[in-house]
Amino acid sequence: MKLRPEPAALLKRLARAGALEVLASLEEASKRFADLERGLKRTPKVVNMRLKELSALGLVFKLPGGSYALTSRGREVLGLLRRLEVALQNGEPDSSRL
Repeated sequence: MKLRPEPAALLKRLARAGALEVLASLEEASKRFADLERGLKRTPKVVNMRLKELSALGLVFKLPGGSYALTSRGREVLGLLRRLEVALQNGEPDSSRL
């Protein structure tokens, strides 16, 4: 199966070190850069790069006060990833969950 360019680019970016962790970290609440860095135990360079990439993909945005949050698209992608995780843990994907 060949993916269109946009989903393929999204998956490549999400596979980079720290990308999924940033999304998951922002799932419950917005966070400041220093809180992300500390919570993810990543270097400032890596956290900054992932935030820029995720922002460019429309998954994360910066709030006026300086915190970062998920966009509605970011929440949707994270939800899809969570469902994929469950399907993979169960062995065979359950079509009712997709």
